[in-house]
Amino acid sequence: MRYMKPFILGCLLVFSTALMTGCGDYVGKEKSHPLFVKAGASRAAGNYKEAAQYYEDFLYVCPKSPLAHFELASVYADNLDEPFRAMYHYEKYLELVPNSPDAADVKKFSAACRKRVFDKFSKDYQSTDAAKALAEADRYRRKLNEYIEYANKLRAQNERMKAMIRGGRIPREVSVRPLRVATTPPADENPAAVNDPPAKPVAVNNPPAKPEVKPVTSAVSGQGREYTVVGGDTLSRISRKMYGSTRHWKKIQEANPGKVGPKGQIRVGVTLKIPDIGGR
Repeated sequence: MRYMKPFILGCLLVFSTALMTGCGDYVGKEKSHPLFVKAGASRAAGNYKEAAQYYEDFLYVCPKSPLAHFELASVYADNLDEPFRAMYHYEKYLELVPNSPDAADVKKFSAACRKRVFDKFSKDYQSTDAAKALAEADRYRRKLNEYIEYANKLRAQNERMKAMIRGGRIPREVSVRPLRVATTPPADENPAAVNDPPAKPVAVNNPPAKPEVKPVTSAVSGQGREYTVVGGDTLSRISRKMYGSTRHWKKIQEANPGKVGPKGQIRVGVTLKIPDIGGR
């Protein structure tokens, strides 16, 4: 028993040291962290539920990562049909980097998730039978309460952490563990984001960065468009910018032989052809 107290204190010291160096070392360098790498690999393999959990675990270690919030929101929105949770993480991204060059697009994504939540409730809640209508209302009330409880837990955890930080009891990089994913992933999709070049560091509290180079649109009708790669781009992010979804990254890769690596690697400054799809 006399050795137990020094042992416990030593463990706490090691744990605190790990937490103090956990987040600050990876903001802007997320793709070098094992959890982030596993998340990207799982998403590329179509294991979206597993990918979301790895992103959640990474945010437990490094809650101030805008890139992690963005990628997790994208998984929830595009792959797991969880618009409410996607909306939350899009809003966290905007909170961390309000002056990001992608802020306008992220606001649109968040608004689209908000509309999907409303549409899902409106579409499913259709019944002329009074008893069935009451049952449906009760079911959606429970679902809404679940979302509210999720948001309240996050808010309460955030307030507790702020109080602990103000009291000097923990470093600012520490965060609480988010809730677990409990939904079933839809059909396979491969955004091939793991092997893309690392994103440039995101300066949360620095002055706004210079605007990114805007995509170049072809002036010839029927020949598609062109896009110049900027820092932090991946094929899935370019697909989202040009088509509104990450699912068309493969078409961009196929339209640019010699400019895109076999695993989706792209270089800053390269101009890519953006093929027309479905009348876009």
